[in-house]
Amino acid sequence: MKTTSKIALGIVLGFVLLIGSCAAIVGGAAGEIDKEVTSQLDEDHSDGAEHAMSEAKYREVKTGVKYDDFVKTYGEPDPDQTQEIEVDGLHNVTVYYNVEGGEFLDMYQFSFDNGVLSSKSHF
Repeated sequence: MKTTSKIALGIVLGFVLLIGSCAAIVGGAAGEIDKEVTSQLDEDHSDGAEHAMSEAKYREVKTGVKYDDFVKTYGEPDPDQTQEIEVDGLHNVTVYYNVEGGEFLDMYQFSFDNGVLSSKSHF
């Protein structure tokens, strides 16, 4: 084998080893990040059961109910899942409840305009 062929083979093998090592490092780091994010979500939100609502309760909520009555019946919404805005005299509060037994990000949304439920949706 010629010297240039040996050098070329050595360079190719070196690159293969380098790429393999980088892939292993990146894969390991991604696994650690996934563990950390999952752990943080578990700490922050447990299983979401505290702010979960059953499908039956969702169906019984009727538009026109007052916000205070809604909270008395179904519990205080999670502050992290509440949006509040005021535009041209319209005060809107939108709250989200996890779907009981649902999948990740399976939510019920309730939108209150000036303290009265104007719409609800499931996504």
